Amino acid sequence: MAQRAPNPDAFAGSDVGGFEHAIRDLGLACQKDGSKVAQLVLGAISAIDKAIALTERERGRRIETLLRSVPLSRADCETVAARLVNFRPASKNAVMSVMPPDLRPTIYRAKAADAPPPAPASGISPLASEPSLATPTRETPPIRNSPYRAVLLLGSEEEHAPNTSLLKQHGIIVLRQERLDGLEEIVQSDLAGVVVAGSVLRTLEAPDQEKSLVRLFRLSSLLFLRIDAEVLDVTVSRRLHDLRRDACCGDSDASDFCQGSGCRLSQADIAAIERVANLLEVAASTRFHPRQIGSTESFLVRVAATKHVRGHRLDHGIKLDQIQTSFFAQGRSRAKVVMVRPDDGGAGFVMKVDEAEQLRREMQHYYKYISWWDGGASPELYFHGSAAAIIFSLVDSPDVPGSPAPTLDEQIEKAMNGELGNWGKTVPREEDLAVAIERSIVKLASLNQRQCTDEGHGYKWIADTIEQLENKGITWRIHDLQGNPLDLPSLASRAAAIVEQLQSAALAHGDVHLKNILLRDNREPFLIDYEYSGPGHPCFDLVRLDAAVMFRCFRAVAPEPRVAALVAAMSTTDASYAKLEREYRDLLTSVGNRLAAKTSILVRQQCLDLLTKRGAGADAYYAMKVLITVSALTLLDQQSATCRATLSALAPMLLS
Repeated sequence: MAQRAPNPDAFAGSDVGGFEHAIRDLGLACQKDGSKVAQLVLGAISAIDKAIALTERERGRRIETLLRSVPLSRADCETVAARLVNFRPASKNAVMSVMPPDLRPTIYRAKAADAPPPAPASGISPLASEPSLATPTRETPPIRNSPYRAVLLLGSEEEHAPNTSLLKQHGIIVLRQERLDGLEEIVQSDLAGVVVAGSVLRTLEAPDQEKSLVRLFRLSSLLFLRIDAEVLDVTVSRRLHDLRRDACCGDSDASDFCQGSGCRLSQADIAAIERVANLLEVAASTRFHPRQIGSTESFLVRVAATKHVRGHRLDHGIKLDQIQTSFFAQGRSRAKVVMVRPDDGGAGFVMKVDEAEQLRREMQHYYKYISWWDGGASPELYFHGSAAAIIFSLVDSPDVPGSPAPTLDEQIEKAMNGELGNWGKTVPREEDLAVAIERSIVKLASLNQRQCTDEGHGYKWIADTIEQLENKGITWRIHDLQGNPLDLPSLASRAAAIVEQLQSAALAHGDVHLKNILLRDNREPFLIDYEYSGPGHPCFDLVRLDAAVMFRCFRAVAPEPRVAALVAAMSTTDASYAKLEREYRDLLTSVGNRLAAKTSILVRQQCLDLLTKRGAGADAYYAMKVLITVSALTLLDQQSATCRATLSALAPMLLS
């Protein structure tokens, strides 16, 4: 029986079963003639790359599946990598994720002149109407050949007849449907804009019109949107821009949103659509494919970073060739936080990536609780479908212009590593770090002194955590300073009961840790990440900062009883740092230990002052320290010896 050639329609069609059969046929063809493996694979990738009906995510998935299903030799991989110049950037990224690491740069290094178009697989022919997608230049004119040149027209054919004609004149693909059905799926395709005619909203009551508008606004902050506002109820029309602002959590780009009488597009609208298409294409061509996030999040990061950079440049003639990132773990949040360093010569920034609804709530918390207190990070929300990102702008690092300001965690770690040798690197000065921590404490205290009337969630969950572990047989055997054994679950429950009395009395940042504090000039702190901002205990933020420094940086260079005695002196007496240095010189030899001692002294003073203003006593401070320490004891990256010593020192203050 003759070997059946792979069917090109199956690679590019919407039928997943047909695609899987095509993969099988391709595999058999490769087994039959090993000399044509690269040629056959390139032809199959070409068919997928040119499939307009597939979303970017689906194209990427199919290309990855194809490459993982066909055995490729080293020579085949080199051939495929060198011949992708004219493919979509998203297709290149999909190939790059499967290729050996040393071949990945080849995908972007090759020049168009050096790479002939891929020979089609048997039965697969390139679509003549599809343009080649060469890498864009630094100038950013309208990209006539962008794969993102599609606009969705919502409404009747008659309403959109002029729009259809105008869009086709400019080489823009027209998609149309009557209703709002399936919008969330459609927006994942290569759209540049959406136009809503009057028939979509005219027959709806005012509440349903408002719901439909909110749904449209929450689709994407990246696409062009035009709405026929003439058919809106007067109450809805008055609130139109407020609805848009609420959905975007701030003022969105005015050029990307248009509302007026009728849905007919103008030349200005076409120009706006061209700008969006250009933005999406430039972002898609950027080399960026981290394994820590999925393809949808990856694309959003590239677009958000590109749009953010353009928005802060007077000349928009900029193209990011590459985005370098480093991911770091969070505190209470499960979001992915990225330090982004674009190659445009400007400052870097921090980007938080999570689900759109989660980050929209965080931005609402920021405007409600934080913006009056600290607007230095200037968060901006970008969202597309279910994925979203918040960008926190940073000031340049004074040491390396164009690099983002470092976190307090980075600088303390450098200082501690400097005790082993600087290896030619600049070590932050201890005096600067001490000033940065002191300013962070003062800054947090200014927030925590504000009253809050909202209801918080409390902190009993911390006590519940230790009880859950105890119930599984995970028990900590800790003694107080007199050698008496501690009942840790009972101690945590006692602390939680005391804390509960003031659990929503103040405004709190809610997630203070060393990676959430960014430093300008190594001394000026800016806090980011507002997911848990809102009502909280007046001591929560400050004690969290105290614990972050103590349990991350303190070197337990003496037995636990000796460390516990130092903690007791820092937390339960008015001892100055000079006195501590005289009495505990053996424990204060490391920079991390000295910073921890100074932090504890300052935090205690601020906490007692905040509690006094609310008519509370020191037991509320001790209780919060116990709860935070219990929480730290269960974490993997904290120094358990220091946690144990802290509980030994503070337990008598609650149990006496």
